[in-house]
Amino acid sequence: MTLARDIRTPRVYVGYSAFILFALRFGVRPFMWEGANRIDIVHVFAPWQEERCQEPCSVDGVCCCLAPAVAGAATLLPVSEDTPLNECRQFLAAACMDADVAAEGSGVVPFYSRLGAAVLGVVMDGDCGVDTMCAMLRRPLTYDARREMREELHDYLMERIR
Repeated sequence: MTLARDIRTPRVYVGYSAFILFALRFGVRPFMWEGANRIDIVHVFAPWQEERCQEPCSVDGVCCCLAPAVAGAATLLPVSEDTPLNECRQFLAAACMDADVAAEGSGVVPFYSRLGAAVLGVVMDGDCGVDTMCAMLRRPLTYDARREMREELHDYLMERIR
């Protein structure tokens, strides 16, 4: 019930369990970048649903960790040995590119550019995971779309609990 309540509440951080519900609810196949590893959420966490969840998402998700703010701006870091997945506090969307990009610098944008993924902006107010899900389904990246996504996931979970 706590998960259902958190999913329904605007600007409350959601984790992988919400992405699993998302895959099951919409029959899609989300992939999440954990550092340099592209993870198939359905294959890892719900392999018995692989046949049902075949529709590819239009973008991938990216798990990020937040570094201490410098000059008032947060720094996003890819998951790594120094910034492990359990410290992930931000999700981003990323579009796969068919290009070799020689990006210089540190941070998530050059890191994922070198891996062939263009990082896209999402909100940073606790709705980042839900905003990423909206991007995965090509829905608008708006407060109303995020609210609707939260309601759909909540209702889907509640139907299964009953």
